[in-house]
Parts: sequence; structure tokens; C-alpha cells
Amino acid sequence: MRNMMWYAGMTLILLISLAACGDGVEESSIQGNGTGDAGSEVTESDEVLTPEEFTQMYSDPKAYKGRRVEFYAQIFTPVERDQEATYIQAYADPVNYDLNTIIIIEDPAIDVQQDDYIFVSGVVFDEFRGQNAFGAELTAPAIKADAIHKSSYIEAVSPPLLTVEVNEELDQSGFVVLVNQIELAENETRVYVTVRNESEANISVYTFSSKLVQDGKQFDYESNFHADYPELQSDLLPGVSSEGILTFPPIDPDRKQVSFLLEGSSDDWDIRIDPFQFVINWE
Repeated sequence: MRNMMWYAGMTLILLISLAACGDGVEESSIQGNGTGDAGSEVTESDEVLTPEEFTQMYSDPKAYKGRRVEFYAQIFTPVERDQEATYIQAYADPVNYDLNTIIIIEDPAIDVQQDDYIFVSGVVFDEFRGQNAFGAELTAPAIKADAIHKSSYIEAVSPPLLTVEVNEELDQSGFVVLVNQIELAENETRVYVTVRNESEANISVYTFSSKLVQDGKQFDYESNFHADYPELQSDLLPGVSSEGILTFPPIDPDRKQVSFLLEGSSDDWDIRIDPFQFVINWE
């Protein structure tokens, strides 16, 4: 009976849009049913799928029924709920908008919504099949989750390979720049910056022209629109401070050093603001 209830809920979620895996086509309505035996119990295993096995599971989810999974994902459709559970569709590969996954948890009030990054722990429950508006057959594994935790872009997509605590401050006539730390990740470099205006005039921060320099190579600022990082404000009144994360292309952690440059100006034309330059070293 419990499995039949799960199947009823999972059939409902397949009435919402399911994007074709990784091909960039528009979302379209899809309807399908579980291909396994809804009346049978799923024998669970305590062994968690390896990353390689997890990817292979998408080609034949039924072969992995009962196997434990732990993975990050991003929700890409509105979350569905009933009195028994919450039903989620998410990309288990949010970088490539791939690995469509159906996730069900027996908690109708869990605080997750579309676009959230989540960490999921559960078991492979079954496979669903359906057709999109173009007639293409799509499959998606169904995961019965026993725990779902809200996560972040950094945890799910861009975990740091190296974190360097900097805490270095430069002050030019009350225009104060503090570099708190930098994080070197596989797909980007993040610089955590605080700017304070301790002068009597308005100041401007030129984040768009900030740069990293490593081993004679220049890396220009690149905004990461997917991450929703806090943004450093460009114009600050006297007495105001702002914090933000500036993103750049990935750099080499084995080089042990990088220079960070940030430019700005003051509305007081008698004050000359030179580029702020921080030389950051690590072991």
C-alpha cells in the first residue's frame, strides 16, 4: 500500500514540465508511469553509489533499485506537494542542465522551491518513462529521499579547491578596501571584498575593471549570474560599507601567489585614488 501511494504521487509530478536532458529544448508537458512493480518492496542497500555508478544509473535506473544515493541538485520546476509528500524535479548535473531526476520525500512542508540547490540522501526507487511534445522518449530515475537539505551554488557546483584567508586592508584617504579571503575552485576564482567609505565624499568602485594577475597572465572580472553572490555596490556615500564576491576565471593553485587589483575614484577631485593592489601568497 505504501508503494502504491508513492506511485500515485510520482504519477502526479510527471504531469508537470520535464525538460529534455541537456539538449536545451523548451520545457514541455510529459506524462508517464513507473516501469517497475508498484506492489513490490524495494530492497535497500547501505552502500552509496560512487560518482561513476551514479552517472551510469541514469541509463538504466531499474538496475539500481534500492541502491543508496547522495548528490547535489538544482530544482528546475515548481515544487509539487500533497498531504503525504513533496515532489521535486531537479538537475543532478546543474552545470550542464542534465540528469533529470524525480525526488520524493515524505514531508509535505519541507522548505524548498524552484531554483534552490539541494543535497539529497535517499534510495533509487524506480524509473519513469514518457514522451515530450516532440515525441522523444525521456526517462528519469525516481529517488525516494530520506533527507533533503538546502545547499548553495558553491557547495553544489563550485566547491573550493583552496581557501586562502587574507584579511589585508588598504586605505587611501578614507577609501578602504579589505580583501577577506579568496577561494580557488575548478571553474572560477572568488575574491571576498569589503569596501568602506570613511571619507567625506562619495566614492565609486569599479568592479568591472578588477583583475587578477598570476605568473604574467591577466584574468579579467567575470560576473557569475548563476551563483547569485552578494554584489559589491559601485557607489558608496560617506559612512557606508559594502561586501561582495568578485569572480574571475580559475587560476593555478600550485603557483602559490596571485595579485588582485581593484580601481575606484572619489568625488573629491583633490583626492587621487590609485589602483588598490594586493599580493596574496599561500603555502
